[in-house]
Amino acid sequence: MLIGITGGVGSGKSKVAARLGELLCGIVISADDVCRDLLEAGREGYKQFVQSGGSRFLDKDGTIDRRKLREALFTEASLRAQLESILHPLVLEKIRNVVKNNLKTAIIAEVPLLFESGWQHEFDTILSVFSKEDCLIDRVVKRDQTTREEARRIIAAQMSMQEKNRSADYVVDNSAAWKDTEKQLMILAAKLQKNN
Repeated sequence: MLIGITGGVGSGKSKVAARLGELLCGIVISADDVCRDLLEAGREGYKQFVQSGGSRFLDKDGTIDRRKLREALFTEASLRAQLESILHPLVLEKIRNVVKNNLKTAIIAEVPLLFESGWQHEFDTILSVFSKEDCLIDRVVKRDQTTREEARRIIAAQMSMQEKNRSADYVVDNSAAWKDTEKQLMILAAKLQKNN
């Protein structure tokens, strides 16, 4: 069973994925972690990105200045499309390999841009993690040490939470206390195990 977890920035996707992985005794994969790994010096994503003009983001030691790159990705749509065209096929290949090598295990893949990438048909079940906008802003400001205006800009650049919720099989509301989210996940895990 391959479960895709998506949602907006700051919605709590990673925490939800980790807990659902525990409840289902499954394997958790983070697309963001895979992307970070692929952009390490010498890795395939790094090589392709540097060859396609990404060298302007390199530090003196040859590593990618991730803060500089992240800032540019939110203002340069063509750069974002270029990087996604390099990384997304590599991430999808990684997810497929994990599934192929663990056929009897639940795989929980946290994929922020799941719908934007057109990957919805890859998954048996899709869960959208929802949080109210004020919660998202507070979390992004705290996590990224940024301003509320910057957090709003990041949120506005993504597919709306409402659209993700409509497209998902299940929605978990992570706006309140974690214990409330956990209750929803326990009910969902029991349902998924029963249907599998």
